[in-house]
Amino acid sequence: MPETIPPTVHIESSKIIRSETLAAFNPLIGNTLFDNFNAGKSDRWAGVFTLMPDTHGGDLGALLGWLALVGKTESFFAFDPSHQTPKLGIVNGLLIDGAAQQGRSLAVKGGPVSTSNVLMAGDYVQVGTQYFRLTRDLDTDIAGKGTLSVWPAIRTSPAADAPVITDHPTIVARITSPIPEETTVYTRITFSWEEFI
Repeated sequence: MPETIPPTVHIESSKIIRSETLAAFNPLIGNTLFDNFNAGKSDRWAGVFTLMPDTHGGDLGALLGWLALVGKTESFFAFDPSHQTPKLGIVNGLLIDGAAQQGRSLAVKGGPVSTSNVLMAGDYVQVGTQYFRLTRDLDTDIAGKGTLSVWPAIRTSPAADAPVITDHPTIVARITSPIPEETTVYTRITFSWEEFI
């Protein structure tokens, strides 16, 4: 089970980036494959967090303890701290409209009827364990249905009626940089991470 960043920890700075896979080497034929070799399904999120205790003089040892725990469980919940909720507010009740969806768009239902900009390009949503950033605004029709244009591509087709989480969506991530063990030298800790898929 992924660990959650403790409430006693402050994210001083962060950067979240799209890590797009452009090609893969095929050892069977000795060539590098380009042009959507897997329809973007290996694209993932990556980032850098700088964490520090929530209060001046706080316990950095507790932060290091959490990082050691993450090292043992191999994953934690990451997110974009500057975009934890949609620009125009949380949208409740959105559901996936139909199964077997693939590519970079998700049909949804349960939104407010006949509404423009229900969600905006740049907002994040979570469906199951997949974390998406909208590439276009979501508008709904008279039945409250619409289409989410998303990045990255859908890896696993969500079930029909799966909820679309707009309130504090998260990514399952793993730390990719060394973690310091000394507590007397640091007032903050910076580490890189990538989506765990």
